Amino acid sequence: MTWINRYNADPFASPVKDVRGNWINGKFDLRMAGGVNLFGYDTTVWDKVKQESMFMFSCTYNTHNIYHVLAKKLIFRTLDAAYFCGTSGSDAVEAAIRCAYKLNKKAKIATRAETWHGATFLASNLGNHTFFDDFKDMFDFGIVRKPFVRSKGYSNLSDLVKSDIEFLKQHKNIGVFIIEPIPTISCGLSYKLDRSDAYNDLRKYCDDNGIILIFDESNSCFKVGKRYFTEYLDIDPDILILAKAITSGIAPFSALLGKKEYLQQLIHGHTYSAHYLGAVAANHTIDYFYETLPNSQALNDEFKKYFDYVLGSFYSINKDKTRSSDKVLRPSTIGYKYDNLYYLIPPNTPRHHFEFVVKETIL
Repeated sequence: MTWINRYNADPFASPVKDVRGNWINGKFDLRMAGGVNLFGYDTTVWDKVKQESMFMFSCTYNTHNIYHVLAKKLIFRTLDAAYFCGTSGSDAVEAAIRCAYKLNKKAKIATRAETWHGATFLASNLGNHTFFDDFKDMFDFGIVRKPFVRSKGYSNLSDLVKSDIEFLKQHKNIGVFIIEPIPTISCGLSYKLDRSDAYNDLRKYCDDNGIILIFDESNSCFKVGKRYFTEYLDIDPDILILAKAITSGIAPFSALLGKKEYLQQLIHGHTYSAHYLGAVAANHTIDYFYETLPNSQALNDEFKKYFDYVLGSFYSINKDKTRSSDKVLRPSTIGYKYDNLYYLIPPNTPRHHFEFVVKETIL
C-alpha cells in the first residue's frame, strides 16, 4: 500500500512493527506526530478511553457530565468558562474571531505575519503563511499583519510585545488581535519568556482601545511545563484557543476558554463539535499530564544543558546535528528552512531513553 501525506512521504517507508512509548522500530520520534502525541506512543490514555461504553458522536448541545468535569479542569483565573467548538485549531480560531465580533462589532483583524493559525479559509489567511501562497488570490479579509523579522538565536518576548503595541498604534479600528503568546514553529521558536509581565502593557492597550485579545495556544498547550503558556503570565487574554495535544492525539478536539459572559453569546459549531470521545480523551489527557509532569521537570533540569532552553517541554536543536542520525525520526521537518526546529520531548520519556537520544544526536 502506498502512503502519501502532505509532505509526500516515502512510499517505501518501513511498516511499524515495534512501538514502545516514544520508540518506533528502534528509533526515537522527536516530533511526536506534529506535537499532537503528547505522551509519545504510550497507550495509557487510549486504554482508558476504550473503556467508555458510550461512543456515538454528539454535538454542542450535549449535557453529559463529562463536559462539566472537563471544563472545571481547563478553566483558570479570569477565564472561567469553556466552549467546546470543534475538532481542530482551525475551528477554534474561526469560533474565537466570531465571538470577538459579537462582542465589539469590529471586523478588522490584526496579527503577526507568517504565523500559522490553521487551514480553513479565514484561519489560513490570518498570518499570510507561505504554505498557502497558491491560494492567495482566492480570498482577502483585509487583515493587517505585523512583519516578522527572522533572526538567529532567541529574543526576549517582552521586546516582541513592545513592538506589537507600536504596530497596533499605526492602525485604527482594530477589533481583534490574535497571536501565539509564545511564537512556535512557524516563527522558528525564536523567543523566550524573560518576564511574567511581558504582556501587561498589551493587555492595557487592548482594553483601552476596545480590542479583543486572542491567544492561540493550539500548538503550545500542555507542552510548556504547565497546562498553558498563559499561566506564566500576569494577565489573561479575552479568549484562549486550545487544540492539538489536548487529547494526546487520540481524537480531534478543540476548545475556547474565556469569560462566561463572552462565550455564552457564541453560537458556533458543526456536527462533530464537542465529540463525546474527544471530551473523554481530553479529560484523561489532563489527568495523565499532571501524573507525568514531575518527570518532565526532571528531564528539563537534567538535560537542558544540551539544548537552548526555552520552557517546559520545548527544546530547540540545531537541525544539522540530527540530519545524519539514523536513530531519530523527523517526520514533520521536511521542507522547513529554519535555523532551529523545535521538538517535543514527551513528559513521560524515561530519562535513560532521553540520555540515549542526547548522546546519539547531539554529542
